[in-house]
Order: sequence, then structure tokens, then C-alpha cells
Amino acid sequence: MNLNIQRRSSITFTTYNKLNKPILGFILITVNYLLPDGTKIKQENVAQEISKLENVEEVNIVTGVTDILIKVRVSSIEALNDFIIKKLRNINGVDKTQTMITLSSY
Repeated sequence: MNLNIQRRSSITFTTYNKLNKPILGFILITVNYLLPDGTKIKQENVAQEISKLENVEEVNIVTGVTDILIKVRVSSIEALNDFIIKKLRNINGVDKTQTMITLSSY
């Protein structure tokens, strides 16, 4: 089987600057599977809710210490802060987050 996969994106950093979204971040999310009222939460449901948020480019369910990895692109650090505080952390099941900001991409 010959899989000819192109791994480079045709959108460059300059293009994202022109789109006013120069900040690329990756956010690790830990899911709380049991809400305080006893409601059980499914990881897939949390991932689907996150995928509906503006600025989210990818949502991945992963193994390891965290449960979900998301890729976001925003206009500024302030916009990233608003995204995390006002949107992401208000989704039922999102417990902890760890944010990494990309300095360079190759």
C-alpha cells in the first residue's frame, strides 16, 4: 500500500498573521468523569462539545496523564486567556488544563 501523505500545511505563519490569528496553542485537558451532582460524563461528549468552540482546529482523545489534546489558533494572548477561562473551562467535564504556546513550527 502506497500512502502518499503530504504533511506540510500550505498555510504559513504569515497567512495566519494576515488572518489575525498568529497565536497557536495546544491545550491538554483532564476530564472529570463524575460531576458534583453525580452525573457521569463521557470523554467523547466532552471532546464533541470542545470541537464546537470557535478557534478550535483539532480535538484529539489521547492516552496518558491527560484525556484530550486540542489545537487552537487565536489573535492574542488575551484571546487565548478568554477562550480558556470563559469558554473551555465552562464545559461540563473539563477539570484541568495545561496550555502550551507554539514558538516555532517546522
